[in-house]
Amino acid sequence: MESYELLHPRDHQSGQFVAKAVDEVSGGMSALSSPAPPALVPTAGLAARRDLLAAHGYVPATVLPMADLGGVEAWWDTHTLAAEYDPVRPVAQMPATSDLAPDRRVARHTYEGPGTSLTMPNVAAVRRFSQANGNDVFDVPVSGTVEGREVTGWARVQQVRPGVWSAKVVGAPDSPLGEAVSAVLESRRVTHGLREAGDLISRRRERRAAAGAELEPVGSTWVTAVGYDHASGTMVTRISDRNYGHLVSAEVFEKVRGASSPGAAFNALVKGSPRSTVEQCPGCGRIYATVSTHVCRTSNASSDAGTNAGRQTRMRARALAVANSVLRRRD
Repeated sequence: MESYELLHPRDHQSGQFVAKAVDEVSGGMSALSSPAPPALVPTAGLAARRDLLAAHGYVPATVLPMADLGGVEAWWDTHTLAAEYDPVRPVAQMPATSDLAPDRRVARHTYEGPGTSLTMPNVAAVRRFSQANGNDVFDVPVSGTVEGREVTGWARVQQVRPGVWSAKVVGAPDSPLGEAVSAVLESRRVTHGLREAGDLISRRRERRAAAGAELEPVGSTWVTAVGYDHASGTMVTRISDRNYGHLVSAEVFEKVRGASSPGAAFNALVKGSPRSTVEQCPGCGRIYATVSTHVCRTSNASSDAGTNAGRQTRMRARALAVANSVLRRRD
């Protein structure tokens, strides 16, 4: 049985993003600096995570068990402990407050649908931050339940084109909560986004299929790499820096990919099959058949490393203070 410790956050974090609080508003600076309602965070591994934070090196994102996180202060501070901190390739993180309005938290909202509950910064705030961030990839704190699976962590999101968003839970990329985030961000009526999204598992499969093929190197003297576009049933083969598409089954692709001689397997199983015109997406680099609709998957990198590093430095300091506070009380 995992033990839990009560977390009372103390100070507050500032960022570079302005958002009007709609669903939840802290009353002022005194409200932010005073202890917030307690949140439950697991104590197992907290000391090791504290040491990683103090070392100023890479700290991977983690997914915490869902719990009653208390008020807005505790919710944001619990997420600082779960965030990824990367000094080399920092990804932008949506801040809890703004340098221009440090006495106000970004509003949260809970979106609900059949078997799904998602709490995150309200959609208007996320969309504005994306625009301010140049529609680059960034992380958003989320917590919720989808089909009985509970998650508290961060979703890595990106607006890949107007009206289309890609999202995955950092540390748990197969969690359907990522698809719930996409559904809410894409909805024109955000309060109905999860009610109208349908089966999130099926949506995730369809979106992953539409992402195109990511090529994998193979051990051949002339076949450089292979991949499979599930949306169109196209096997992509890279030969001499050119990509060729053939309509074959996924089973045939797996046989070629796993063959001791991929070149010989290609000649025997693929060569002569119907051709499929393929293109490489300049954004995500994946290969897709031109007859299908391509949807970029979320990138793992942000372009503005300098600004992101500054934000992460502030949030890392806050997470370290939170961890030290919990550990002192436990001692």
